[in-house]
Amino acid sequence: MSEAWQPTLDDITKAFMDLAGRVSNSNGAALDPYVHQALRDVAFHLELHIPGLELPPDGEIAEALARASQAALDRGDCPDSLAHALRGLAHSPHDPGLFYLVASACFEYGAVELAIRMLYHTLWIHPGHVNAQLMLLSGFRKKPEPSPRRLQKQGRNARSVISENLSELAHSISGQKRCHVRQRSSQANCEGR
Repeated sequence: MSEAWQPTLDDITKAFMDLAGRVSNSNGAALDPYVHQALRDVAFHLELHIPGLELPPDGEIAEALARASQAALDRGDCPDSLAHALRGLAHSPHDPGLFYLVASACFEYGAVELAIRMLYHTLWIHPGHVNAQLMLLSGFRKKPEPSPRRLQKQGRNARSVISENLSELAHSISGQKRCHVRQRSSQANCEGR
């Protein structure tokens, strides 16, 4: 019995370039279902390749495309933003910033499930990606998270907001109970709210 075919990193970069072309040629009203499914598949197969093991084909072009993608997102042009981010991923497939931009464009398209998958992939590549953490947390909260720039203006740290929100999320998941651990014993004392 033969082994199942697994795409190489070259195959994955070509897929990103093909997806970028498909997005560029779309009408832009909604995300093409083919692009939606192909992005899921490519991200899955990319996780079989360890980030940093192979050098990206061209990191400088990827950085320029990331700036172009962010500029397109800032002016509200989702198809252009997504196409630039996908072209950037063709040049640097393990770039967490580009996956974050793909996720942002997917949110703008209304493809929330795909956006969350792309955010998880961003955090798989770089677990400390603050913007991805904030965007994921804001999806689980009733009030939106402030942007990192706004936090800086308020003199707050994004990491502290993340830890506060994780604590709050944990409390809400655990059935509205607070657990206090006694200092001298390992027993937990839980009380309902």
